[in-house]
Amino acid sequence: MSTDRTDRDVLEVDGLDAFYGRSHVIHGLDMRVRPGELVALLGRNGAGKTTAFGALMGIVETRGGSIRVAGEEIAGAPTYRRARRGLTLVPSGARVFANLTVEENLAIVRAAGGDEGWTADRVYEVFPKLRDLRASMAGNLSGGERQMLAVGRGLMADPKVLLFDEPSEGLAPVILQEIGRLLGRLKELGLSMVLAEQNHRFALRYADRGYLIEKGQIRHEAPAAELEGSAALQRYLGV
Repeated sequence: MSTDRTDRDVLEVDGLDAFYGRSHVIHGLDMRVRPGELVALLGRNGAGKTTAFGALMGIVETRGGSIRVAGEEIAGAPTYRRARRGLTLVPSGARVFANLTVEENLAIVRAAGGDEGWTADRVYEVFPKLRDLRASMAGNLSGGERQMLAVGRGLMADPKVLLFDEPSEGLAPVILQEIGRLLGRLKELGLSMVLAEQNHRFALRYADRGYLIEKGQIRHEAPAAELEGSAALQRYLGV
């Protein structure tokens, strides 16, 4: 279910299979992301969204298939090398180091990644609220503030592609609006993103294209405008 390859693809995934032990959980994953594009990976709970992200990052075992970031093959590489090549995961639950300040959370990533690219000051320019909170303990932040920090920490890794795993999970509607504004700001910056979501209305509001996943397989792919209200969305998400 992949689109045709073009020179514009910043992420190219072909025929990726992933396993938990002997259990075959991701079947022939094909995916494309172009520079500046936000792609939604939509599926019910347990459909394989988080596992697919784990396979891309090298957290889940893969056998066969290809993962290319900006044309460079990273399948088989350890997780830290995939991150250094530009693939960054913002995990569900906006997990941050609760016992560290906002500034310390950002500094950890910069210390690991070197001195080039994104800096804390640049993150603060994108998210001014984090500048005001830079001395605050991350564990004291609101849900929306933690999500900002999780994204800011991801940006510090100088990503070519950001993978967002269920950013809307468990958040109140008012905080969802804040996360939506965050996604809009990142699109303005030209970042390439993949958004894994059950909440299709939230995801398709910001996505350019969407993939529907069920039982670890991509079942359908289409522009976001065509997916909303489609028979395929009703079939695979039950909406």
